[in-house]
Amino acid sequence: VQRRFSGSGEATATDGGGGRR
Repeated sequence: VQRRFSGSGEATATDGGGGRR
């Protein structure tokens, strides 16, 4: 699982976090 911080500053469990809440 790739944890990346989205643009909003949230840690999502997706490979492409572009501000997903």
